[in-house]
Amino acid sequence: MDNETNEAMVRQMNPLLKDACAGAVLFLVFLLFFLFSFSIEVKSLTGVVSARSVPQAVSIMGMFAALYLFLKNLLPYLEQKRAGADAAVRVPRRRWLLMAASLLLLAGYVALMETLGFILTSVLYLLAQMGIIAEKKTWKHLLLLAVIALCVPLVLYFPFRYGFKLLLPTGTIFH
Repeated sequence: MDNETNEAMVRQMNPLLKDACAGAVLFLVFLLFFLFSFSIEVKSLTGVVSARSVPQAVSIMGMFAALYLFLKNLLPYLEQKRAGADAAVRVPRRRWLLMAASLLLLAGYVALMETLGFILTSVLYLLAQMGIIAEKKTWKHLLLLAVIALCVPLVLYFPFRYGFKLLLPTGTIFH
């Protein structure tokens, strides 16, 4: 097989198979997120809820959603394959780059959490992630994204800090 044929095969994929693959990759990402959550230092013992609780709950829900996405698309794809129909579509390279950028952002978010703290890391992550996802990039729209990126971490921080009495990372850079 020459390089051009191989590249064409990689870029063309049935939409059902593409979504099933996305479900499988997301399942693995959430599984890793779940496993890494055990390395979070528990700073407060307030009963059942600890600093690990939210990452573990989010990762479990993410694994279920990814498994659903995988099965929802794999089963029809296999039926389609048995029937002999295999509609391929070209997946734009930009989509793959956006997915890779999102995964890198998530890894950076986790890596910088202890250093920069929950609020600053979350603001930076949300700004970057929404910037990647946003279709419209007008000043008005970007301002709205900035306000959301500033408000969401604060809205999450106070209930955890004062309601659940959990210490979220404040950042070693500020000490």
